[in-house]
Amino acid sequence: MNFKKVVSVISALCMMSTVMPIFPAQNTHTITVQAYEIGEDNLGYDLKTNSETGENYAVILGTKEKRAEIIIPETFTASDGILYPVTEIQGAGFLSSGAFCNDDVLERVVIGKNVKTIGQEAFENDTVLKEIQFSEGLETIEPWGFSKCTALESVTLPASLKLIEGQAFRENENLKTVEFLGGNDLVIGSYAFYGDKALETLIMGEGVSEIKDAFSYCEALNNVQLSPTLKTIGTNAFSYCTALTEIEIPASVETVGESAFHMDSNLKTIKLNEGLKTIARTAFWLTGVEELTIPSTVESIGNQAFECRNLKTITFLGKETPVAGSIPKTAVIRGYEGSTAQEYAEKNGYTFELIDSEPETSESESQTEQYQQGDADGNGKIDILDVITLNKAVMGKESLTENSLKAIDFNSNGKPDSEEALTVLKYIVGLITELA
Repeated sequence: MNFKKVVSVISALCMMSTVMPIFPAQNTHTITVQAYEIGEDNLGYDLKTNSETGENYAVILGTKEKRAEIIIPETFTASDGILYPVTEIQGAGFLSSGAFCNDDVLERVVIGKNVKTIGQEAFENDTVLKEIQFSEGLETIEPWGFSKCTALESVTLPASLKLIEGQAFRENENLKTVEFLGGNDLVIGSYAFYGDKALETLIMGEGVSEIKDAFSYCEALNNVQLSPTLKTIGTNAFSYCTALTEIEIPASVETVGESAFHMDSNLKTIKLNEGLKTIARTAFWLTGVEELTIPSTVESIGNQAFECRNLKTITFLGKETPVAGSIPKTAVIRGYEGSTAQEYAEKNGYTFELIDSEPETSESESQTEQYQQGDADGNGKIDILDVITLNKAVMGKESLTENSLKAIDFNSNGKPDSEEALTVLKYIVGLITELA
């Protein structure tokens, strides 16, 4: 029994235990199968009712006859007149195969807006499938859902997605462009696009939170725009993407996982933004990067993270950033005076260069910030708003900043009062020419 069949059996057993629990449980509910029906569109529908919620829904089982275009409707009206939202396309299970897998006729699919789940192997090995039109509302694409669809050249995925499971688009050898319109805290699972050797462009909108080892061995990938909400780039996420020449890690990313860009030999430009905390071992191992800047927010760097033969300069912006990563001995380490970077370089025989010192401010200077006399609201000018702010402060309805208090404390009593508010008002209307 191969791996996928094992997964199918386990999934089926889990579903069976939900439908017919062996041991009664307080919160257990059942799914009642109403009927199997064939619609006028020659699609098979499994009609179900959730006994806990009372909701009806339909699962697409497949098609009675193969054809070039399949349109998954939003709803199905059963023979008894009951309307069923179509929420799922059947995946492979213990006694079933994916609804449309191994179809050598199907060229175009339109997914209805009520479909939330595309099941395991639902469209696997559909070798002439060229176009998939997804609708907002889709939440999950299960394992191998569209794997080995060798005629597919581009996919645009809806912002409603929460999960793309492992192998979902694996080995689609002609897939060139993948665009995520967004995501609902979306996780892109292991091997989701593994080995898509023609994939060149990857665009991610806002809402993607995690990429697991999803794009390894995408050997043509050279244009990557990561999501501005991305938090984790997982282990082997982009390993062996040998055409990739540049990458910018968004400020939202906290972790670059183990071997995330491992063996991306042409990756010469890597921009790491403030906010990054963890760079795991071998994260950029044997990339082509020549110059690298480590943000001050980085707290952990794993072994061999920067073992890059072409690395000439590595700059550490944090004074206490732990230095590691098997930096080549030929590289110059740059950092602030007294930093861990300087200590590491001098201890291990690296050439060290100081970067511009951080501004040094004496204690007295730091306590005396610039302010404008009479500017109670801190907007840089003296006007009636300052009088209003002062009166609110006198009544206890507003608090003044330290600088604002200094700006209006003409009588040096350390607090705002009505006398000072009157002084500012006189200055505004021209009765006095100086604030004292």
